[in-house]
Amino acid sequence: MVCSTHCSRYLNRRRSQQHIMKLYGRSKKMRVLRIEPGQDPELIDIENKLESLQQEVGGYIECVTLISGELEMIVNEEGWILDLPFNELASVLSNHHIAGTAIIASSAGEEFIDLDPKHDYYLKRKLSQWKMVNE
Repeated sequence: MVCSTHCSRYLNRRRSQQHIMKLYGRSKKMRVLRIEPGQDPELIDIENKLESLQQEVGGYIECVTLISGELEMIVNEEGWILDLPFNELASVLSNHHIAGTAIIASSAGEEFIDLDPKHDYYLKRKLSQWKMVNE
């Protein structure tokens, strides 16, 4: 009895580790909101890899917290140094001066994940504030 219980726990743990290795071996995509200067925001799918994020923002990334532990804005760390265009909408959403393209993604710990639908209200409220100011 003890031996079979121990063996089944070992096999289950081994299967879990193999499953995790398969997941990390694949390139995962995530759904994010891209905000380019002077453009309407758009939902896009990108690979959840550092290189993909850097490609979207055009350089080294910096994270700006929108909702602690839940929602992050990913921007170009050197946006102002590189003289990228001012991103008014991203600046309004983050309460920071943002230059260049911004990406908004949900977060789980230190990982970026698909944009969570529960953040729609927050983003729509901020977008409506921005539209009122610009009309």
